[in-house]
Amino acid sequence: MPSSVVLDPTSGDITFGELVVPLHSELIDLSSSFSRSEQVTHIEGKLVPCVFASASLQERETKFDLSLRYEQGRLVRAALSIEPRQFRDLQGDAFYESSDARYSYHRNWLKKMSLPSSGYAETSWGAVGVARDKSENVFIFLQAGRRL
Repeated sequence: MPSSVVLDPTSGDITFGELVVPLHSELIDLSSSFSRSEQVTHIEGKLVPCVFASASLQERETKFDLSLRYEQGRLVRAALSIEPRQFRDLQGDAFYESSDARYSYHRNWLKKMSLPSSGYAETSWGAVGVARDKSENVFIFLQAGRRL
């Protein structure tokens, strides 16, 4: 059975269930299925107004969370977290000890999408990679760049 979450290696576009989110899209095009919040964020020493949008879906035993960041009405970054059954509900030390395994899981998922699975790779449409935040949450990021 094909996945309902797909990253297009030629464009960076994100299929998320029934929705398609082009990586080079505008906030006005975003489906009402996403929850939204407006915030001001520090980016390179400047205060930048942003709109954050998020949605979740469950596919079989795996939960997917998609977070989008818009600046000046344009999508600039997407983050996709994948939580299969084996990583669900981990607490305390078990969560932190699973960080490398979760990182590898996300890298392997990117490989299945025919995308570079290193920490950071530039593409014709932007950049893609796997990262972890200060709390050891792991996610795939897609960053819109200029189209070549």
